[in-house]
Amino acid sequence: MSYSRGVKRLRLEATDLVGQVEWTSPISRQALMALTGLDPMEETEAAFVRLYEVFDLDVSWGGAPTGDPLDWEHPERYEGQRLSQWGMFASYFQAHGAHMAPREFASPEEVFEFDPLQYDPRSEDELLGLYQEQWDAAHRQLGDRCLPLPSYYTTLFHWGIAIFGWENFLAAAALYPDRYAKLLDGFFEVSRRHLAAAARVEGPPALISHDDIAMTRGLVFRPDWYRQYITPRYRELWEPAKQRGKKVLFCSDGNFQALIPDLAKAGADGFIVEPLVDLEWLASEYGRTHVIIGGVDTKVLQSTTPEGVWAEVERVFRILGTCPGFFVNASGQLTHLISVENMQAYLEATRHFRRAYGTAGA
Repeated sequence: MSYSRGVKRLRLEATDLVGQVEWTSPISRQALMALTGLDPMEETEAAFVRLYEVFDLDVSWGGAPTGDPLDWEHPERYEGQRLSQWGMFASYFQAHGAHMAPREFASPEEVFEFDPLQYDPRSEDELLGLYQEQWDAAHRQLGDRCLPLPSYYTTLFHWGIAIFGWENFLAAAALYPDRYAKLLDGFFEVSRRHLAAAARVEGPPALISHDDIAMTRGLVFRPDWYRQYITPRYRELWEPAKQRGKKVLFCSDGNFQALIPDLAKAGADGFIVEPLVDLEWLASEYGRTHVIIGGVDTKVLQSTTPEGVWAEVERVFRILGTCPGFFVNASGQLTHLISVENMQAYLEATRHFRRAYGTAGA
């Protein structure tokens, strides 16, 4: 069963199939109907759960989507609104990246007036109830089909982007690093409560710790800045999970390769990566000891032919297919920009190579 296979691969144990993880929310209605035979506009949850079965997914970031889809076949209905299409759902307007901002910040100086503990005053026990309820609901929904993992999105670095926006965050952190370090103490305490609560959830053997620390070209700041202000705190944030024997999977957009050794030393048991990271280097350095999720370039899936999809999937399996903790994954998510033909080709290609490399590994 996929649930048990997901657990085994997180433990770096041999399985009959290579693992697979997909972020399915942004898939198109047409592709979902073609793959499942269900119309997600009428049966949203059932269609996505069926998609998990069709792909035979092993691990999921939480449960399958259940929200109300938008009718993007008539986009004129949403003209003038601050949202853009994201599959059958929407990506809401995010001014300068500040998608969690409680108010506008007019300058970098105003950043230091913010109190993270006032923004989220919930206790660890309160948060435990929330995380446990979410995981229980996802487990009931997916059953033995797939292992849902709890996750936390703003581990530490990402707080600055989410609350202040890129411009104010970059200016405050670069110009006033010592003052910003004190602000990080507040964000650290909020995140400590969240991650300690997520670590206490009964059921899952791992959790996802997300923090967008990089961009396409690499890290936002010099590596030494992260080593002074960020990665030492990761070790403390992940300690509750480690004490309970749970794996910590670190996820970031962009090319964070320069910090992967630091993340491993801090306790990360696996990495959710985009193709921007050198996959051959990753396989060589961490392929036998760590979980690796990702590799397939979503931009290729969106722009190539079905034959090109097969070639892209084969490329990734040739590099990572024999790594015991590898889960194939479209690193930019399965978006509505992938044609029905290419989505079908991706399903067929991953089925083929998962079986071929899984048998070899077992």
